[in-house]
Amino acid sequence: MTGQNKTKSELVTEIKALGRKLAALEAAPVPKRAALKTSPESEERYRKLFKLASDSIVLIDAENSDIVEFNDRAYQNLGYGREEFQGLKISDIDIYESAAAARAKSAALLRGKSDSFETKHRRKDGTVRDVLVSGTRIVVKDRNYILTIWRDITERKDFERNLKEKEAELTEQAKNLQETNTALKVLLKHRDVEKERIEENVLVSVKQLVKPYLKRLGLTGLNAEQTNLIKIIVSNLDEITSPFMPKISSNAIGLTPRELEVANLVKNGLTNQGIGDALCLSANAVAFHRRNIRTKLGLTGKKVNLRSYIQNLS
Repeated sequence: MTGQNKTKSELVTEIKALGRKLAALEAAPVPKRAALKTSPESEERYRKLFKLASDSIVLIDAENSDIVEFNDRAYQNLGYGREEFQGLKISDIDIYESAAAARAKSAALLRGKSDSFETKHRRKDGTVRDVLVSGTRIVVKDRNYILTIWRDITERKDFERNLKEKEAELTEQAKNLQETNTALKVLLKHRDVEKERIEENVLVSVKQLVKPYLKRLGLTGLNAEQTNLIKIIVSNLDEITSPFMPKISSNAIGLTPRELEVANLVKNGLTNQGIGDALCLSANAVAFHRRNIRTKLGLTGKKVNLRSYIQNLS
């Protein structure tokens, strides 16, 4: 597996192993050190690790924050040459790293606590990159160093920021849509109420202001043709106003056509006299139909207003 394919945890493990190897090399006697350097398990393996790693690997002096050793990726990713990068301190690169924060992190690492945190690095050209830093302590010749991996996560952070912005936009759109739907429901409800009011006005006007006079006109000694014309007018008026009839007809199937007419006029607020005039009925006949309607609706003996009950059915 090459360095480009390794996970962060695998690289950290390799770095710790590398740190132990470096410390062992420095502490070993010269003959032993030479033997270690020539071992395939040491020099070649860790040289390839440094060279092939897709992340920056940087060895930092814990005492003064000097950059001691690094792989090619370290200076290439930040746009520096090798010699330029060699002379930098962490404070020259990390735009979040204050002296106090650097000391605190170094102290934690020196206590043997491996750490991982996000920060920002400034490239040589001034552009800023998001970076995930992982570090661990190593000791070489009784001197403390911090071995770090820098992983550029700018694209991931940009994606996360864009995703959050899109989520915020969608949340706002959903909120606006909900408000629009609520407003639309209110408008539709008002429209339905207004439509019912207009229909009731038309129905009442026909019943109170037109049909009674047509009925009375029919009693003035008209000839057969004129009487038929009045019947046609009344039939056409019924046809026109039939869509406006309340829904009581579907809720009270047991009512006769005459009782249904009376019930509709009761719903529209007509008195017994008004109903009688509209339907050419006597007051006693209207009262009779009202009693039948109450019986069929199960209201006999109950103190329930008939008009209110019928309006609720509608």
